[in-house]
Amino acid sequence: MFDFIRKYFSHNKQDDKYAGLKKNGKQLLARFDDLQIIPSEEQITLPIEDTTRVQMLDALAGKEHSQEIRREGCYLVYAYKDSAGAVKKLVSPYIGMDHATLSFKLLAQKEISIYINPVNTEEYYFDISFLLPTFP
Repeated sequence: MFDFIRKYFSHNKQDDKYAGLKKNGKQLLARFDDLQIIPSEEQITLPIEDTTRVQMLDALAGKEHSQEIRREGCYLVYAYKDSAGAVKKLVSPYIGMDHATLSFKLLAQKEISIYINPVNTEEYYFDISFLLPTFP
């Protein structure tokens, strides 16, 4: 049973999207000390789906019921010099993990790979697949 779960969940569509970049792109190895972790916090307003009579009457009166959720996460920033000597900054996609947990996991990993398209340096991929949950 675990083989089925592992096979089903280990396939990541993100990996498919960047497979060509990982194969043909320029690989940069970023050590923990070279990465800057930028904390990000945002509020998300979700509508409450289970409506009660009071909420329905409030809605008729113009009052809205919603739920505020605070989401904490981070971005990684990596700066490098390109072939012309100009400093470029690469920013990872949003990582839904708090600063301390992300720092711990990055420190344990020691370095991550970043793949850059040699033709278009605006196209890159942070390989942070080690942050995904794994199954036994």
